[in-house]
Amino acid sequence: MEDKEFLGELCGKYLTMPPSNEGGKMKFSKFIYATLASFFGMLVPFFPMPTFTFQVWLTMLVIANVVLLLLSVFAFRGAKLMIPLSYAFAVIMFLNGLLHITGSFFLGRFLPGVYSSPVLLIASSFLILRARQID
Repeated sequence: MEDKEFLGELCGKYLTMPPSNEGGKMKFSKFIYATLASFFGMLVPFFPMPTFTFQVWLTMLVIANVVLLLLSVFAFRGAKLMIPLSYAFAVIMFLNGLLHITGSFFLGRFLPGVYSSPVLLIASSFLILRARQID
């Protein structure tokens, strides 16, 4: 398996992992998310963290997966445009993983998504390294 295929599969598996600690009874707490969004909004005022419902979040996640699937055609063809997009996507993934872990420390309990955050940090680091090698 080539590195590009492995990377695509790794990121795809992460993005489609069922949120086991969020699923079922939907314990997605709007209060906890709103608290964290305001806290990180104070720390980093230029980075807007929106507050939205679970349905909106899930819709945006599905749209992002479809867009990434469509972009994978260009990645497998080796399009040069994919290198800066890979950097941007890797930074977003890395920050997302860090925010889940930091939020857990801030609240003193495990938040939804914190168990899969190490996978996200590893996958994003690998993507940055591969993009640097190709670039």
